[in-house]
Amino acid sequence: MSTLRYTHAIVARVPRSLNGKFEIKVDEARRQHESFVALLRDLGLDVIELPPDEDLPESVFIEDTAVIVNGIVLITKPGNIQRHKEVDTVRAIIKKELRPPQVLDIEDEEAKLDGSDVLFTGK
Repeated sequence: MSTLRYTHAIVARVPRSLNGKFEIKVDEARRQHESFVALLRDLGLDVIELPPDEDLPESVFIEDTAVIVNGIVLITKPGNIQRHKEVDTVRAIIKKELRPPQVLDIEDEEAKLDGSDVLFTGK
């Protein structure tokens, strides 16, 4: 069985506006996020870090914006329409920084998909 080797990570900093959205302690979440990013770098990953977007409190959950398997990127369509701006930002970052061989968009207007709804099994 082949071993997956991760080379990059895209993360978004925790916006202060997340404070009232969920039962999250923003200062603690920011400290945890800094530790997480440091660990990714210690593991040798090239970390692309996006600034916090106070207009998009859920932008810290960046995994909802795309699914990437074997270098092919599927840009998602989160159920919350307010998150579509995040998707556009991440699409641009992926194309510029990772230069994948293929970036696919979901064309069905009725379709909804958050990346965190996908379970990658490695097969």
